[in-house]
Amino acid sequence: MKVRYTPDASERLVQVITELAAVNSFAAAHFAHNIERNLRRLAVFPASGFRVREFPDLVLRYFIIQPYRFFYRIDRGRDSVWIVDIWHGAQLPSAPDLPQHIAE
Repeated sequence: MKVRYTPDASERLVQVITELAAVNSFAAAHFAHNIERNLRRLAVFPASGFRVREFPDLVLRYFIIQPYRFFYRIDRGRDSVWIVDIWHGAQLPSAPDLPQHIAE
């Protein structure tokens, strides 16, 4: 499967890495490496993440790269996994906005 980002998730990822790099460039590079490793695994094993208990009506899963949770939706029709949101572990949960083409 191909791993893709929604525009909101892509923007959030850039923000997270930029903020981390401003404080610690080594940590930012390590974090980016961990993301790449997890995305490669996700492409092969898309159901490997955890189900999201906060939103049982949404067909979402997530994986963790401390201190962030990466939320995704499997789109078998397009042979894709969509990263839809990224939350800091201390962030209060709110349902991610799913683009119409992956919400179905």
